[in-house]
Amino acid sequence: MLGKCKKLCPVWKGPYLIVRKRTANLFVVQGPRKEKTEHHDRIKPCRDRDLPIWLQRGKPGRPMDDLGLDWLYEEPGQESPEGELFCVCRRPDDGSFMIGCDKCNGWFHGACVGVKPEEAETMEHYECPTCRVG
Repeated sequence: MLGKCKKLCPVWKGPYLIVRKRTANLFVVQGPRKEKTEHHDRIKPCRDRDLPIWLQRGKPGRPMDDLGLDWLYEEPGQESPEGELFCVCRRPDDGSFMIGCDKCNGWFHGACVGVKPEEAETMEHYECPTCRVG
């Protein structure tokens, strides 16, 4: 954006409400206008004292214990929304294993990029085919 320095813009957006757990690393989060899928590396606890009005009015979600969010507080398969496309194949999330690129933050079907869930568990970082070339 013209006139804005990216390094001075806020890194985190939110707060969001975690609605459900899709896989071990993917969570569906609800914002003021829409739901989106986020990788656990892109989520951190909100320590705001005042909740936004949209969050105060909302229904309470499932208990946090059900979502397995213990990793989030270490410090003191549904389909994606219609129209959201992922991967090099440009198709929606079909509920199969997906992996997130640590460089571009894009999501890829494991089958399309040749990564199995077992391999992903041992990876420290993953770069998609586009980021590896560029």
